[in-house]
Amino acid sequence: MFGVNKEYVDEGFKRLVDMIEERKKDNLVLTENLIELKKRIEIVETAMKLISTEQTKLDDNLKLLKSKVIEVPKTEIPKEPLDEIMEQLKKIINSQEKKEDKTLSNLSSGDTKQGGINSQDDTKLQIERSASLPADTHPDDKIILPPEGYCMSCKINKKIENPEEVITKSGKVLIKGECPECKTMLITRK
Repeated sequence: MFGVNKEYVDEGFKRLVDMIEERKKDNLVLTENLIELKKRIEIVETAMKLISTEQTKLDDNLKLLKSKVIEVPKTEIPKEPLDEIMEQLKKIINSQEKKEDKTLSNLSSGDTKQGGINSQDDTKLQIERSASLPADTHPDDKIILPPEGYCMSCKINKKIENPEEVITKSGKVLIKGECPECKTMLITRK
C-alpha cells in the first residue's frame, strides 16, 4: 500500500489501547473519589440538620428561661454599716501598730522576759533586725535576700541583678537575671 510497516501500526495500536486503559483507570479512580465526596457531603448535610435542630431547641430554651426570669429591683446598701466597719478596721490597725511600737520599745530597753527572748545577745539581734527593716514591716517578718547565681565569666557567686522567675518546659522554676559587673546572664534554681 503506502509502505506502512505492520510493526509500526501494531505498536501505535498498542499505545492507543494502553492510553484507553489508563483513561479507564483514571475514570474509575475519579468515580470512586466522586462517590466518596457525595458520602461526605451527605454526612455534612445531616450534621448541619442536627445542628440546626439543636440550635432551635437552644433558642426555645433561652426564650423559656427569659420568660421565667423575674427582675429583682436594685437596692442600695446603706453607707452607715460600711462606715462603722471602716472605723472598726481603723481601730484594729491602730491597736496593732501600738502593739508593734511596744515590742520595739521593750526590745530596745532590754526587757528580756517579753516575747520569749532569753538573752541579751538575742535582744541585740532583734534590735538590729528591726532597725534594718523598713518602717512598714513587722520585726518577725522574713527577710527576703536577693537571689544569687554563679557567674561563669567572673567565676564566683554574685547577686542576680533584675531577677525574673522563669518556668522551663519541664516545669522547673528558675530565677534569671544578669551579673552586676559583666552583665552575663545568670540562672539559678528557686
